[in-house]
Amino acid sequence: MTPSCLSQPQPDCTQLYGGGWIRVRHVPAGNTWHPATDSLAGKDVYGTESIECAPWSVDFESKVAGYNEFLFATGDCTKWLAATTDAVIGSNYSDAMREILASSDIASPYIVRWYNRAGNPEDPWVSIINHRRAIGDGKILYGENNFGGDTAANILPSSGGADVYVRFRR
Repeated sequence: MTPSCLSQPQPDCTQLYGGGWIRVRHVPAGNTWHPATDSLAGKDVYGTESIECAPWSVDFESKVAGYNEFLFATGDCTKWLAATTDAVIGSNYSDAMREILASSDIASPYIVRWYNRAGNPEDPWVSIINHRRAIGDGKILYGENNFGGDTAANILPSSGGADVYVRFRR
């Protein structure tokens, strides 16, 4: 790794939507999503935490025991959404309505269509707006299995990559 890689400043998204977020997964600017294939269970561990130019992931539960909310954000913190773990990974679904608590687009709860299909290693797909439209609009915030194409190319290169944060909220 180059010294510039180690010293890249990372915007602080931890204060978005009430704060208290802990960053647990990172993919740098590029044309593919997270290498994880754990369906966002937080069990895939790879890379070196806080290195900004390479993907990394830590065990989510070891960082925040009993976490029950996710924050998905671009590396520059300009696009983000918060959702409960149940809304994101509580069940398998396909083009189903799921609740977002708040996002960079809308400050109150609303419903969008996402995917979390069993047997699809790139799932879950998490986006600020309905999945199909989000691809073209550059509003996908999470995908797995190094998936590329427009889902990644329309947002990751221009937004400093993407991150996953967790917190426990009573």
